[in-house]
Amino acid sequence: MVLYNEMLHLRMQPTEVTYNSLLQCLSTRKDFYQDAFNILEKMKDDGFAPDVYTLTLLLKTAGRGGDAKTGEL
Repeated sequence: MVLYNEMLHLRMQPTEVTYNSLLQCLSTRKDFYQDAFNILEKMKDDGFAPDVYTLTLLLKTAGRGGDAKTGEL
């Protein structure tokens, strides 16, 4: 999240690739579960709709976080 915050500080606009790359990193650890869903909200706020890759990453994140309910969505 440090690099993401640095991007914003430098007034660099994240892209869909930026968000998906960040989600890829966050999906590998269950302790970043909530951060991943916060990034999803920021992604949508910036006008990017989640694609199949984004949703696959979120499904992986939900599984690692033990959240079967979110995985059903």
